[in-house]
Amino acid sequence: MCPVLDALFKWGLFTVTFLQRASSTSSPALEYLSVRVKCFDSAMSFDSLAVALQGQDAAIACFPPKEASQHLRLCDAAAAAEVQRFIPADYGSCYSSSAQAQELDLHFLNKTKPFSYTSLVAGNFFDWGLRENFLHFDLKAWEVYVLDDGTYRSSTSTQLEVLASLKKATGTNWEANWVKSEDFIRDNKAKADRDDKEAVEHVVFAFGAIDGDWEKKEGFAMEFLGIEEERFDEVVKEVS
Repeated sequence: MCPVLDALFKWGLFTVTFLQRASSTSSPALEYLSVRVKCFDSAMSFDSLAVALQGQDAAIACFPPKEASQHLRLCDAAAAAEVQRFIPADYGSCYSSSAQAQELDLHFLNKTKPFSYTSLVAGNFFDWGLRENFLHFDLKAWEVYVLDDGTYRSSTSTQLEVLASLKKATGTNWEANWVKSEDFIRDNKAKADRDDKEAVEHVVFAFGAIDGDWEKKEGFAMEFLGIEEERFDEVVKEVS
């Protein structure tokens, strides 16, 4: 079951169309029998997608973003079909309205009206990011890379606050490596342009860290979504 499709269907305010490959052997579940199905070719060609998207007011990408070219092609096809609203399968760390983020990727912006897009930004996933070293806190080596002075607020904490909490939770001294965010982003962006996937993650981490004070952003929606804050030190202790 697709949670997005399930929510749209149960909401009852939309005429929902399900797009799938012509070669797919799957079919909508019984509760989705009233959902219209359109097919596109197996190669996800631009022309095939544009035809399938004709007449749609909005398009939501609900497949993993492993192949970025497919998602960008879907975006281009939606614009060509005069889809008014596109929601990419991003849920990322970067505030897409910031000047820095737009400087790196103008793909969604370089479209003519009526096309527009909505970016759903979850920010850097904190507990997972700590555990997997995505946030550059190495729990095995007790080493951290701190951007600039470490006081950028991301979600509810700064890097220095996370470091202090980790020192308390682990009872160990940590080695701090201080790096300039501008240099860090520039160097990793150059590597990312050469298809270095790890460098892409470094760039995403940096933007999520230096421009992630979500409570001050327009569209901050924790209360609207009914999400409650967790206790910061307890989460750090549990992860470490």
